[in-house]
Amino acid sequence: MHLNGSSLPYGLIDQDATELLAELKGSLAGGGKVIWVGGADAQTDFQLALSLKQEEGGRQPLKDLLETPGICTVITGSSSIDVKPDGTFKLGTVGRGELTERDVQQMRQFM
Repeated sequence: MHLNGSSLPYGLIDQDATELLAELKGSLAGGGKVIWVGGADAQTDFQLALSLKQEEGGRQPLKDLLETPGICTVITGSSSIDVKPDGTFKLGTVGRGELTERDVQQMRQFM
């Protein structure tokens, strides 16, 4: 799913992103992989955290999804991504790339 501007309320046209995220979370109940890609204009720790902690109806559905036990979460910064059916992916040439565990911990200070 691509959220335009990383916006939860306005990121999808003619579809409710919050409902779609709830369905996605349900489908990942047995485990799975979520890849969050901060686009070309949203790659700093602060910008990534700001996107992930968006609230909708008093909840933080993106943050909740990424913190769901049993789900492998990858956070990246890239201008594009190509995801294969097996979960492997290739990032575009512009961006900071895949965040390390240390990078993710540093980003969390803004959440």
